[in-house]
Amino acid sequence: MSTLAAQKATAKAVIDGYNAWNMDKIMAYRTEDCTQQVLPASLGRPVMNNTQYRERFTDSDIGPYANEYALILHFTEDGKQVTKFLEFVDSAFSNKFFRELRDEGLGPQ
Repeated sequence: MSTLAAQKATAKAVIDGYNAWNMDKIMAYRTEDCTQQVLPASLGRPVMNNTQYRERFTDSDIGPYANEYALILHFTEDGKQVTKFLEFVDSAFSNKFFRELRDEGLGPQ
């Protein structure tokens, strides 16, 4: 399999994991040192490692996280894993969602 084909397959698997909102599938293609950052930077969100990312997004009990977002994936040389995610989100929706999580005592403070 070519590197481009591997990247396409990995990207599809990552998106399928998000569409299913299955944390094991979302996390399956990350390298051990993978990081994720939610952008724009004006949101003030920290860069998260795998453990931090899993913890932050497993408590969405107020409903689905139906935000608009775009992912930029950085791949390993073989294209089979992701080393870095840049996630651009609708900042107004994201602020409202996480404010509701905090108000319900479910999300990060």
